[in-house]
Amino acid sequence: HISYRQHTLGNLKYAWKDSSTLWSRETVDSAGDVGKYSSLQLSPVNGIPTISYWDAMNNKLKYAEKSPNTGWWNTVLDPDTSAGKYTSLALGSSGRPHISYTASSGTGLYYANWDDSGWHYTVVDADGFDGSLALDKYGVPSFSYWGSDMHSLHFARKVCLPPHPPFPGGSHVCPISFS
Repeated sequence: HISYRQHTLGNLKYAWKDSSTLWSRETVDSAGDVGKYSSLQLSPVNGIPTISYWDAMNNKLKYAEKSPNTGWWNTVLDPDTSAGKYTSLALGSSGRPHISYTASSGTGLYYANWDDSGWHYTVVDADGFDGSLALDKYGVPSFSYWGSDMHSLHFARKVCLPPHPPFPGGSHVCPISFS
């Protein structure tokens, strides 16, 4: 399974290889110059593909999921920020998306995540960029990324209280702060 930008048309594409030797391809988004900096994950719940990517024409972060019944669904995330470069997508054990991304200006590492109340947006490091996101077994995000000087690698982890393990039902409180 791969996601990529079809350079000649500026479309976001998704390709996968089934049990035969054949590759299948389909268009995920063709609304302008889309698909740069894509990050693909398959849901641990139902195996559906999910993709985060940058819409260069509108300077926005976008997210797409494939519905088995209706095809691709995509949406603009963080509409108040000109951001979406260098996306890194991780899915929690329940399939909920977590995305790190950089401001279009080139600096500012951001984090978006989905929960029962909707999407939430946080600045991880105002001087960071080009991050990679990982979730631990409790779903707590960690980020490795470049500092603005481009010569220093940084690490940030969401500070969570109470400490692990999570409460019954699998959730715990994480204040909006990074260390």
